[in-house]
Amino acid sequence: MKLKKKMKVIILTKKCPLSIYDTIERMLIEEEGLYLKQYKCSKGFSTIGVGRAETKGLSSEERNILKVNSFYDLKTITKKNAMMLLENDINYFYNELCKEFYYFEHSEKFIKILMLDLAFNIGINGLKKFKQMLKYCKPENVDYCEIWLNLTDSKHFQDVKGRNIRLGVYVLTGEILDLEYCRKFYAVLEKRINK
Repeated sequence: MKLKKKMKVIILTKKCPLSIYDTIERMLIEEEGLYLKQYKCSKGFSTIGVGRAETKGLSSEERNILKVNSFYDLKTITKKNAMMLLENDINYFYNELCKEFYYFEHSEKFIKILMLDLAFNIGINGLKKFKQMLKYCKPENVDYCEIWLNLTDSKHFQDVKGRNIRLGVYVLTGEILDLEYCRKFYAVLEKRINK
């Protein structure tokens, strides 16, 4: 398998395995978009690349590579540098999830992708609020129906329904499907459940 990592990146204790990296990278680009100019996200934060918000800022190594003093100096970015920031973010969240959840590193690919996607969107502390769902992510308790019920019943699901419909369908099918197909699938499912 060809490695995508050609430029210098932040050194972390663990790198996200390529099979998971490729999937989560594709999902995040589709969900967040790839913006080469700084913009305001739905929450009002300055953002660039694939969801890199001002709240995360830039590491000193990233500032050196990008030749800027701070995040706010970064008005435009190349696709190559946007992908470097995304790679750093994915590896950062992979490491944080390994530290915060004892079972994460040894969980199946499905659980890792679900938790990475949620952590990227709402942060580790936001993910920790999904106590019931996380209980069913542990290898000794894995229950896809309970994960789905707890995910789709959350305030977060309603707040970012489009993005989370895909995660909900992923929980049920184990497949990363086209976002539009997921919306249709979920609408049919919702109608049948509400009958």
